[in-house]
Amino acid sequence: MQLTWQHNHSTTDKPPKVRAALSQRKSGTATSSLDEGDLNHESPHDHKEVSSSSQPRQYMFVVGRPTKRRKREHVRESGMTRKASCDSGRSTRSDELEPLPNLTDTVPIPPVDTDYSEVRTEVELYPPQLPSPPDVTWLHGQLDPDMITEVEAVGTPDSENLEQCLQIQHFQDSDTVWSPGSLENVSGTSSEAGHQSASEHALQSSLLYIPQVCFPTLHDKFSGLLDMYDQEFCNYPITCDFDVNPYRYRPETTKGSQHLLHAVMAMSCHFRLRSPSQVAPPTEALSHKNAAMVLYQGALTGAVVSGNALSLLDTALALWQLEATISSLNIWRSHLADAYHLLELHGGVRGWSMSRKANVQVSMILWWDTMVSLLARTECVLPYVYLETVLKTEGRQPWTFYQLNGCPRELFVPMTQLANLSGRSWSNAISVVVTEIEQSVTKYMYPGQGVQCDSDDEEAMHVERDRYHCCEGFRYALLIYILRVFKWPRADYPAGLLARMSFLSRVCFDHIAACRPTSIIQKQLLFAVFIAGSEARDPTHRELAEEYCRRWFRKFGYQMYMTVLEVMEAVWAKRDAGEEDFWWGDELDARRAQEGDFVQFCFG
Repeated sequence: MQLTWQHNHSTTDKPPKVRAALSQRKSGTATSSLDEGDLNHESPHDHKEVSSSSQPRQYMFVVGRPTKRRKREHVRESGMTRKASCDSGRSTRSDELEPLPNLTDTVPIPPVDTDYSEVRTEVELYPPQLPSPPDVTWLHGQLDPDMITEVEAVGTPDSENLEQCLQIQHFQDSDTVWSPGSLENVSGTSSEAGHQSASEHALQSSLLYIPQVCFPTLHDKFSGLLDMYDQEFCNYPITCDFDVNPYRYRPETTKGSQHLLHAVMAMSCHFRLRSPSQVAPPTEALSHKNAAMVLYQGALTGAVVSGNALSLLDTALALWQLEATISSLNIWRSHLADAYHLLELHGGVRGWSMSRKANVQVSMILWWDTMVSLLARTECVLPYVYLETVLKTEGRQPWTFYQLNGCPRELFVPMTQLANLSGRSWSNAISVVVTEIEQSVTKYMYPGQGVQCDSDDEEAMHVERDRYHCCEGFRYALLIYILRVFKWPRADYPAGLLARMSFLSRVCFDHIAACRPTSIIQKQLLFAVFIAGSEARDPTHRELAEEYCRRWFRKFGYQMYMTVLEVMEAVWAKRDAGEEDFWWGDELDARRAQEGDFVQFCFG
């Protein structure tokens, strides 16, 4: 039958959007399914180049319906048809271009009973891939080229390690602190389980958006740890705290002195992060120490070193303590020479004697100089006039030698004299001076009320008693030192001196044991423990010396405590093997020879 009416014409009513449906079929667009049924397309093999009038055409007949009803249902069906067509086309192109995702690397998101707008909002709030971080605006204090380049050159710890130094005040003891490793564990566990709650997914994604706080300076960033050092850690090297503590940093100095700031941070990280059984210092402490050393050495060779001499002296004291935590064998005399150079650049005695804190710092350097010289049997680096200047001002200032190192001035002066004499060639004149020093030490009497304490404060009486035993421990240690270093090598009857030294060792240990182990005063007796312990023959005294060294090393981490124990054990082994002439000087000299003459020991 040949139809004569026009295309898309109906005698009753023209259905809406039939024209669009037919045009889609002419263009070859595939529709998966329609409620009215699938329409057959022409095969490309049947297509021939003929005129439009002779070519067969295909038409769709629509049953007549009421207008409104037909329009509503057809519009809804047409919309569903277009949506299905778009989804089908998109999925087809996606399947052709993109491979199937690896299901083991993705975290399945459980279905949520909500509309599509809410699900789309959740996905936008917690994207699986993070955007690139925005550019950070550096503040003025962070663009100092002298500080940034040199610190990076020595491997300054990254922001995560540095941030741990601040988080320890609140989060170190917590076992629930999130970390990148824990996030991976959570993701892996969730993937293996095959499900993950919406709250867990939200928490896991939100942890990736933890903001980074920007601080104008390193001093502001680590203010919490610096306050901890100012209140607690600066008291560890000395006997008791006082107003002009040489280790308490100056806020105005650390804000402008990067080498001092890193030195203080190194000490803070050491005391706060180390464990009692840890042998080596924490990594953060070593990183700050390396940065401080590079900046300090650069400042020593700078053009304005004379104007910053006292600031550099602060760093020198902090670095000395830091080096003592690493090893008791070091280039101590070189460090002393650098400190002496700084003091001379500041004007010598006339310059530093006008500062109260400089007087205390010089007193501490004099103590180290004496310790190094006593053990190496060499003359001191600092001139004797420095000690005389400090002695004139000690009584007029709110500090004493005992508050610094536990040794009173009545014993520290002969100790310094013995150190200088030990490095000189023996002569009759030196023999006379040594005898006079020995008599003065023997006649020393504790000036306080250590024997007869009368007070209503029980703790005050215990502290006074500890002071008495501490001073007596130093006194008997000096007497043993005089016999061993000056008299024993030249004695006609050395066996008698050996018996005398063994007895003095017992008396010295009696005073050391009488100090309360819980009192920080006992910590200052390391030199006395070394001198007396090396002469000890009783197993009880040897066990006391070993327990002392191990206990205080666990508490503060100063490597010198363990070095003292190693040297004493070596001397004990030689003595027990029958080598009665072997003494601590032989062991120290042998250890120094392995490294070189430029290194020395420091046990105080």
